[in-house]
Amino acid sequence: MVSSHPSFMMESIRAASLAFLVYEICITLEQEINYIWMQVILSFSPRKREYPNRVFSRPHTCWRKWHYLFARYFALLALVINRTFDRLGLMHKEILPPPFDNWFSCQVIIAGSLIMSLELMLMVRVYALYGRPNWIACTFAAFLVCEVSLAITGLFNDQKFSTPKMQQGATERGPNSFVYFGIAAMLSQSTVLLLTVIKYNSFKAKIYPFSPYPKLVLQEESIGFSVMISVTVWTLLSAITDRFVPIIDSWFLAIVSCAL
Repeated sequence: MVSSHPSFMMESIRAASLAFLVYEICITLEQEINYIWMQVILSFSPRKREYPNRVFSRPHTCWRKWHYLFARYFALLALVINRTFDRLGLMHKEILPPPFDNWFSCQVIIAGSLIMSLELMLMVRVYALYGRPNWIACTFAAFLVCEVSLAITGLFNDQKFSTPKMQQGATERGPNSFVYFGIAAMLSQSTVLLLTVIKYNSFKAKIYPFSPYPKLVLQEESIGFSVMISVTVWTLLSAITDRFVPIIDSWFLAIVSCAL
C-alpha cells in the first residue's frame, strides 16, 4: 500500500524532478558530447589538425561550455544530495541533525547559483547586442551583486538557519531567504527582457526584413525569461506561503538546468 503521509508525497515529487533531469540529460547526451565535451577537450589538444572540418573555440572562449557543464551537473549533484537527505530525514522519525537543517537553509545558495548562471547567459547576449557598452556591463554587474548580497542577508536572517534542531518533514517549509533573493532576481530578469525588447524594436525596421536574427534573439530571450520568471515567482510564493515547497530544492534546479 502506498503511504499517504505528506512527507512521502513530498519525497515522491522531489524524486520525480531528479528523474526528469536524468531523462533530459540522457536524451541530449549525444549533442552534449559532440558540441560541448569534444570542443572543450580538443580546444586544449594539439591534435586539432586531425579534425580539419571542425571549428574550434579558443581555450579562453570556452567559458560558455564550462558554464553549460556547471549548470547541468551542479544541479544534478545538488538533486542527488537533496534526495539522499530526504531518505535520511524519513529514517529520523522525529528530529534531523543540525547539519541537515543548515543544508536545507542554504538551498538559496544552490538555487541562486543556477538562476544567476542562466541570467548571466542572457545578460551576455544583451551586452553583445548593445555593442558591449560599459553602462550595460556595470548595470548587470550591479544586479548580480545585489542578488548575491540579498541572498546572503536573507540566509543569515532566516530563523531556521540558526535553529539547532529540525523536525522531520521540516523541508515541507521553505527558507525565508528565498524571498530576499527572489525579489532581486525578478527585478534583474525584467530589466534583461526590457533591454532585449528595446533593442529588438530598433533592429526591426533596419535589418529584420533581411534577417530573422533579431526575431530569433527575442524569442530565445523571451523563452529564457519565461522560464526564469515562472520558477522565481513560484519559489517566491512557496517561501512566503509554505506551499508547493518541492519547487525550491528540486523542480527549481531541474527546470533551470534544462533551460540552459
